[in-house]
Amino acid sequence: MNTYRNATDSFLTEQYRILKRGSSLIDDERKELKRQRRREIIAMRRLDPLTVIQRNTWYFLSINSCQQMLYSMKRINDPLREHIGNNFAPLPPAYHERFLGLRNSVIDMFNATLSMLETGDFTDAEQLRDKCMVIQGQISADRKLVLDTLQDSKQNMNTQLLTVHILQESQELLGSLRHMIRGMNKFAGTDA
Repeated sequence: MNTYRNATDSFLTEQYRILKRGSSLIDDERKELKRQRRREIIAMRRLDPLTVIQRNTWYFLSINSCQQMLYSMKRINDPLREHIGNNFAPLPPAYHERFLGLRNSVIDMFNATLSMLETGDFTDAEQLRDKCMVIQGQISADRKLVLDTLQDSKQNMNTQLLTVHILQESQELLGSLRHMIRGMNKFAGTDA
């Protein structure tokens, strides 16, 4: 969530150093997730085999979704880093407000999910998944709008294509978040 916020802020303010730091944070997080996964799989061997069989699918859905979110973050951060590092044209100010609104909606979903995971209260899990789906639709509509203006506009094509890419990867982030929420809800056994 913080890396996503920092990367998108860097896109708007053209700060290369934050994107460079984000690349190493994403790589570190990917390595840590792999280590945790190995430890958790070993720990699952000590559980009742019937419980493991029942929860196994949901555990792997959640972990794979986390890995997919990290890959999406890498696919957002790396092109932004290249774009800003090569001093390409910044995002036109006309797009800033819309972009920030969608970006803040994605961050709000991550905050809500984090709160849900910290408390272990999954009663609003389905509502949260539905909200993610609504925001995915909003991002999709905005992405199509940028693509349409790309054909009619004389603005910088590289910047607009990068904006489309970020919006598309933001949709993927929310899709992975939805899968993770579902997996954690089922793994916790609160949803039969």
